[in-house]
Amino acid sequence: MKVVLLKHATNTGGVEKFIAAFLAESRFDVAPLNVDVPMGFAGRWTYLRRLFRALPAKVDVLVSCHIDTVETGRELARRKGACHVFREPAGAVHPFLTQTAARLLSQSLCIALSDAAIGRWRTAGFQGPAAVVRPRIRTYLPMRMPDLRAPVKFVHVGNLFPEKDHPASIALFEALKERWPVPVQLDLIGHPTATAYSAHVQHLAHRTEGVRLRSGVASAEAVLGDYSVGLLTSVSEGFGYVLLEYASRGLPFFTTRTEGIAEVLPEDSPVFLPSDSALWASHILHCLASPEWKVALEAAQRALVASNSYTEAYDEAILRHCAK
Repeated sequence: MKVVLLKHATNTGGVEKFIAAFLAESRFDVAPLNVDVPMGFAGRWTYLRRLFRALPAKVDVLVSCHIDTVETGRELARRKGACHVFREPAGAVHPFLTQTAARLLSQSLCIALSDAAIGRWRTAGFQGPAAVVRPRIRTYLPMRMPDLRAPVKFVHVGNLFPEKDHPASIALFEALKERWPVPVQLDLIGHPTATAYSAHVQHLAHRTEGVRLRSGVASAEAVLGDYSVGLLTSVSEGFGYVLLEYASRGLPFFTTRTEGIAEVLPEDSPVFLPSDSALWASHILHCLASPEWKVALEAAQRALVASNSYTEAYDEAILRHCAK
């Protein structure tokens, strides 16, 4: 099958990791198509015409990798007589999840990261086929618990988008710093986004002693061995790809209870931070001294492992729907 991935030009974030993996690992003949072309004086008609001309002669499946390309993908697929698939990122409820979009996408396959994400589309009136494909790890290193007698280095991986809530990590770090018997450090690994939020986080990092912003890291996973504990304090995540990176590298971690990971790990797992952020520091200090945290981390690693890769599972979902 010939599969075309509709993508933006940007090269950072979870969507881009998905695209890179799919291009490298899919069993299908896959080609990307950048949708960032000029609209032209004739507006959307010219835009769609330019994209249609850029498509290969034969296309079996079009995948809208970003949720803002769902209507474009559906229209191009209709013109090509191809199957349309859209990748539902979940996380924050986005402006593209509407009753109008749900009706337009009635023949499209929705592949989501969680049951909750599909449930929202169903509530909006989406009646098309859907599948949950969760990212997983294939192998992992043993959990290496931090030595509390030595300086402890925390890391929060995430580009500077509001849903990542970097200020919450910085506030947590300051609370821990006051109560920790040895020096602590927090590194924020992520790319600035030229937004007011990004500028605010950069300012906070600069003025907070012990916090460092590392924006030039090519591969966060490659440097995780330098750290003691991973953090993810997002208010919203489709799944939280960074948790897979933490788990695969054997890095102990704490995370907020976002919907993707919450459908995989037990509700009472101590890797989840309390809903009240004022209790986060106490929770972490308690867990670091408790053997139950290590047991929960090892259980989380096992829960995140799958025999087939995310791309293989994606291929299977597409094949079941689009080969009919």
